[in-house]
Amino acid sequence: MKIDTYQERRARIKTIPDLHNEVADAKRTSMKVRLHAKSRIPLEHRHSTALLKMYPELSALYTKAKAVEQKLQINFLRIKANLREGDISDPIPKNAICHIRRKARSYFHVLGKLPSAVTFEGCEYKSNSFMAFVSDISTTSYQ
Repeated sequence: MKIDTYQERRARIKTIPDLHNEVADAKRTSMKVRLHAKSRIPLEHRHSTALLKMYPELSALYTKAKAVEQKLQINFLRIKANLREGDISDPIPKNAICHIRRKARSYFHVLGKLPSAVTFEGCEYKSNSFMAFVSDISTTSYQ
């Protein structure tokens, strides 16, 4: 059974619909692998996916497919933000996201609107690339 790596899936993502298709396909693949593995184990162990660990050759396939699915889900917003900006090279780093949220929050509370761009370590991030990370700021009330 062929399981695409995260890098292979990432290379195929060129647009936001491609991203949604790859995430859905990764979920489908991990489900197929899980069902395939469960069909190969004895009947008395099929009731629990945890018992799949007793069969390392089947468990390795499922673990690999699940890891790809989870990595795509974790990086979903970053990849989507980069696609909106037109840059699909690297996701926005976590420390930059914290900086962007902090700057956007202070900017919003002073001026009443979100910034159009935020600079972090020499890289300028446009609002369309980080909007997914700060969209909740205007609706959050701080006492």
